[in-house]
Amino acid sequence: MIRLDRNTGMAACWWRTSFPSLALFILTAAFIVTKTGRDALFFEADGIADLPKAYLLLAVLSVPAASGTLGLMRLFGPRRARVLSLLMMAALQVAAAPLVPGGGKWGMTLFFVSIPLLYGVLLSLAWLLGADLLDQAPRSVLARLYSTMGAASMLGAMAGGGAARRLAIYAAPQLFLVAGAIGLILAAAVAFAAHRSFPVAMNAVNDGPAPSTPGGELPAGGSLVELFRRPYTAVLAAIGMISSLVGVMIEFQFYYAAAAEARDGRHALRLFADFYLILNGVAATIQIFVTPGLQRLLGVHRSLLILPGTLVAAASVCAATATALARAGLRVAEGGLKSSVHRSNWEQAFLPLDRASRPAAKLLVDGVAARIGEGLAAGILLAAMGAPNRGTDWMNSVLIGGSAVWLALTAVLIGLRDSPGLLRFAAEELRPDLPIPDG
Repeated sequence: MIRLDRNTGMAACWWRTSFPSLALFILTAAFIVTKTGRDALFFEADGIADLPKAYLLLAVLSVPAASGTLGLMRLFGPRRARVLSLLMMAALQVAAAPLVPGGGKWGMTLFFVSIPLLYGVLLSLAWLLGADLLDQAPRSVLARLYSTMGAASMLGAMAGGGAARRLAIYAAPQLFLVAGAIGLILAAAVAFAAHRSFPVAMNAVNDGPAPSTPGGELPAGGSLVELFRRPYTAVLAAIGMISSLVGVMIEFQFYYAAAAEARDGRHALRLFADFYLILNGVAATIQIFVTPGLQRLLGVHRSLLILPGTLVAAASVCAATATALARAGLRVAEGGLKSSVHRSNWEQAFLPLDRASRPAAKLLVDGVAARIGEGLAAGILLAAMGAPNRGTDWMNSVLIGGSAVWLALTAVLIGLRDSPGLLRFAAEELRPDLPIPDG
């Protein structure tokens, strides 16, 4: 099995990093283009009324999707599963393009949910490519390499927003799905090239069906119940739950305002394309110019205080002013920080866990707890949408309270980071095995 020797120069590290960085750039661009077309289609004919149902469906289907991904990896091995899943999603988008109806019908609602659900899986596998190629990279340079991959992802999202803005002039929303499928095929080609450039032995973990033994690529560090009994993991799960609830509320506020402003499908395309371009431009700028300095100044865990603290302040401004500009600023702040400084530090917050337990903890937090938070948010929205005078002003109180709880839980996490149970593992074991970014 080819390994990256710890004495190997930085040139080898950057060469290996270039493959997952390029894959993430292309994949994230494809996601933004596809998401723009999806949003324009969904919000035709008062599709906003079905958005809470979509959130609830997303929460219900997320755990089966995670289980299906693990099954695919066990059947084909992580490397083959990575390429196959990209090509399968591309075929799905091409087949769905002429069939998906506009508005919030059940067929469109299911397709609306499938995009973040399946792209979340694809992004997880793309980040795993980095863990695969950099498994033996020196700890001293690992944060910089992952920051580079994060920046590539943000630049890809910005490029996707620009491409969507250009396509909106000429193309119907359905063609955005085909354009996204082309990006998926290109990302599959990059992943395949990475596998060919850095092959592994036939009996190695990454080449055949993945093992279920401790230290393998798949969760094997004890049951989810046992993990939840660990204070550090339990707090991570609580943060994942409350942050997902807050995120859904903020996203709904934005979609509610956008649906009211969009005059037709073409205008909706331009509106969503412009927004994603601005949002990801802010995120890329923060990732490239701000995140490295914050990590050096505050460290990984204290940097996690930035997003919830900002949201408490921004939601308070929204409550005080109740303007569309304040709501847009809240969404940009949440999306920009979440996709940049928060994401990279959130992934590294799992590193104190032992290597065998880390993937299962990721599944517990990002695959279960976060989905519970989304389901709770969907239930609240469904109840609110049934009220006679529905609106979004009431959400500011939920956002302020939820963000404050998130901030307090992060402070608790900081206090637990040096607990005895997290210090028994050698430093070389603290490698990012299964980073699963937000979809």
